[in-house]
Amino acid sequence: MQNLVSEHILTMSSREIAELTEKHHHHVLRDIESMIVDLGEDPEEYVHFWARPRDGQQYREYLLDREHTECLLIEYSVVHRMRIIKSWNEFEEYASQSSVPQTYPEALRIAVQRAEGTPHQNSSAS
Repeated sequence: MQNLVSEHILTMSSREIAELTEKHHHHVLRDIESMIVDLGEDPEEYVHFWARPRDGQQYREYLLDREHTECLLIEYSVVHRMRIIKSWNEFEEYASQSSVPQTYPEALRIAVQRAEGTPHQNSSAS
């Protein structure tokens, strides 16, 4: 799951929303920008840049908290809404059972472990 913890706030990326809703990422970006502007907020506050692992190319994405994600989903189909809701529930359960990495190296180790499909282990011994 591409969910990130930003300053201890659970977030979901626009890339993951696109994947779960089977939409093109640029369409999800457009929907998010429109929603944030309609809410009277600054879209730049939600921007994050993601680097593609194979070549380091950077891409714009948004990180949304649960409330903004749910607001966005009002316009999406019930099947897609349910996928996102289940994904959020799984992530919140996981986050409540595991500790938030306190250092950048620890966060990188966890990311590698997730990418490789290995279980997260407390790395305080390293």
